[in-house]
Amino acid sequence: MKRRERSKKLIKLMREAKAEFAKTRRNAGVTQVELSKATGISQQSISGWETETETVSVPDVAQWRLCMLFLNE
Repeated sequence: MKRRERSKKLIKLMREAKAEFAKTRRNAGVTQVELSKATGISQQSISGWETETETVSVPDVAQWRLCMLFLNE
């Protein structure tokens, strides 16, 4: 697979992950502020994860996991 194709696939997967993250939070009935307070992760980071304006870096993956664990309790 060529580099450009891999990049397009990765971008698509990230968009899907961001949408799923936001959907999971909303379905749990939790606001970004509530999730921020429960996990110690800034509301700005959570908001950025749910939009296409910010990418998720490797350290963020651990924080994402923490949020998902909280939301799926």
